[in-house]
Amino acid sequence: MDTVVNWNDFAIGWKDEYKFWSFTQEGSVNDIGSLFYDCFIRRIHITDEGYLFYISIISYIANNFFDGNHLLLQFLGSGLFGCLASVVLFKIYSRYFNAKEAYTNTWILSFCSVVFFYSFQFLRDIHIYFFYLVAFNILLDRFSVKGVVFLILLTIIVFQLRFANGLFCLVLLAYYFYKQFRKYKWLLPVFIIIVISVFLKYFGEDYYAVVQAMNRYMEFTEEAIGSEQGLSAVIVRLPSGIKESVSFLNFMLQPFPSWNGLLESINIFDGIIGILPMIYQLFWFFVFALTVKWLVFDKKFKELPLDMRWLLIIVFIFICLNLSNPNQRRIMCAYPIVFLVYAYVKEYCIPAKVVRSNKIVVFVCWLSMVLLYLCFKF
Repeated sequence: MDTVVNWNDFAIGWKDEYKFWSFTQEGSVNDIGSLFYDCFIRRIHITDEGYLFYISIISYIANNFFDGNHLLLQFLGSGLFGCLASVVLFKIYSRYFNAKEAYTNTWILSFCSVVFFYSFQFLRDIHIYFFYLVAFNILLDRFSVKGVVFLILLTIIVFQLRFANGLFCLVLLAYYFYKQFRKYKWLLPVFIIIVISVFLKYFGEDYYAVVQAMNRYMEFTEEAIGSEQGLSAVIVRLPSGIKESVSFLNFMLQPFPSWNGLLESINIFDGIIGILPMIYQLFWFFVFALTVKWLVFDKKFKELPLDMRWLLIIVFIFICLNLSNPNQRRIMCAYPIVFLVYAYVKEYCIPAKVVRSNKIVVFVCWLSMVLLYLCFKF
């Protein structure tokens, strides 16, 4: 990986990664002060400033003090946050399970879900995932001034990584205040006014440019999907209301078919990671289908702890807001809470015998959809 830099032969073949690689090559010629000034004072890139600063710093240090910038080094820069995320995840799960169960659930989510797939790629999603986990951990603590300060810092950091995720961090901050002051309902609107005022003061100038960029991205995505002939193209053309419902069901199956990446691989590295979607697609379908079944049809929602219920509602809204472009790496931040609910209900609310029978039914449903797809395809 250190020697092969021809992206046509090596990389996963996505524009974002090539774009970020180009920034590391260009940014490394500047000193750290110039990098900071361009990213956070001049804001010459408008979005992604925090991530571009991070990868450019890695490149600068590598070029000036070691053997130079290369792909493996940048991948390790992502892997660092993947490892740190597992530590925070274990801490969250330790609140509800004993050490052995918390460790097992952490291991399962970290290695069997889409989180593992993006833990080593040259993208910013695993970094956002880590900071969201830290925020969730704070939300589960008792209210404190220290917690408020950390949540504000996390919100600022996430804003620099991806603007839309930063906006949703404001919801987490609002919930943190609501949980403490729900007896004094007048404090919540006061807090919202203060947050909006601070946001407009420090991010108002960039807001219009970022919104325009997001709108262009959404238009580009819809046009690209609409020009295709697959299921996504059919969903885009559905009437509003029906489209959202079908999109939600389609989200449960993503990516489908899960073996496309393996069939389209162009090298060994691409082939190895092409196997991972076959694992995390089946895993996520199990988790999501069983969670919906237990909470909606078996009515176990009220048996969840109060904080878990609120966090589940928050991440459900987060998923719904992203249904227009159901890219799993953008929704990855919601997975720890959904899996926490799944593991909690499985452990404490549903008999083991029922869990086993439910898993068999879900697997038969998944297998039936795969066979149905193959029949229509061939």
